[in-house]
Amino acid sequence: MHDAYLLKNLTIMTNFRALLRYLLKEHITTCRGNAMYTSQTVQNEIISIIGTTVQEAIVNRASKEKYYTVLADEISDVQCIEQFSLCIRSVDPKLIELRDDFLSFVPVYDVSGAELANTIKENLVSLGLDMNRLRG
Repeated sequence: MHDAYLLKNLTIMTNFRALLRYLLKEHITTCRGNAMYTSQTVQNEIISIIGTTVQEAIVNRASKEKYYTVLADEISDVQCIEQFSLCIRSVDPKLIELRDDFLSFVPVYDVSGAELANTIKENLVSLGLDMNRLRG
């Protein structure tokens, strides 16, 4: 199942890159060198906008479901900063199968159970998810 989601996401990213190249082709070939909008800053902003859009779509879809559950996996990144990946699991009513969707990486400052639970709750509320529909 995860391979299918990975393949779908890679296809979407490839299509996006092709669309971006198509839309910006004339601009990139005719603009001045300092106005190409292909700098690292602009690329990061585009990635951030796409990430927010995808996250909003996941939250909107999950908000329509009767119930959802949360998956959180605590890890340390390369800088030894504690964080966890926050994912949401729901049932896709059209395909009648489970969906696991990544929501965000969340920094963790206290690894006690109570504080991890509080951090998860705060993040779900800030994303606009209804806590009354949370199960598990």
